[in-house]
Amino acid sequence: MRTIRVETSKLPPHIAAHVGAKEVEIHLTDRITIGSQQWSEGSRDVYHVASLDHPVIHRVEDFRPWPQNMGALGESEIMPRHVIIKTGTFCGKTATPFVYARESDVSPVLPKPVPELSHEQKQVLYCLGAFNSSGRKRYRDDFRMSKDRWDEVVQSLAALGLATSRGSATVEGKNISRTIDSMIVNPYSELSKAR
Repeated sequence: MRTIRVETSKLPPHIAAHVGAKEVEIHLTDRITIGSQQWSEGSRDVYHVASLDHPVIHRVEDFRPWPQNMGALGESEIMPRHVIIKTGTFCGKTATPFVYARESDVSPVLPKPVPELSHEQKQVLYCLGAFNSSGRKRYRDDFRMSKDRWDEVVQSLAALGLATSRGSATVEGKNISRTIDSMIVNPYSELSKAR
């Protein structure tokens, strides 16, 4: 199953409103296993089916009696032109929402083709997508990269729309950073050596 991040502003308004976040992960698949929707240790998953063409969202209900309803509801095919939205509560807090959709139905929001990046740009983009500020500093220390050079590479990524000028990955940059092998930032790896 392929996963992408998308700004919710690119989704139909009724789905964006239901998700309630600035960005959402979309899992591209034709089938999904609907898990248990019962409370367990302060957590609970809630599933909704939403149409891409009409502002209609229906909750998936599990009418099985206890204890059967404590297990997964089962595998379900995602209907064409529909998505399944998974929300809920995780350890007493609002859970991260996920959207499951057919790739053919969400093709307009799929990432654009990956631009040609230099080895150094790939390393920095991976860091922006995977590390916090201390992890990025550790990368610069490991690879003896000056802060000025780091800023130059970040600006080159910003010019491609993959990073902001302040040094964080855009949604498009996060999607591309997931395709970069993590060994590119391991100083002991052959992949990390500039070619």
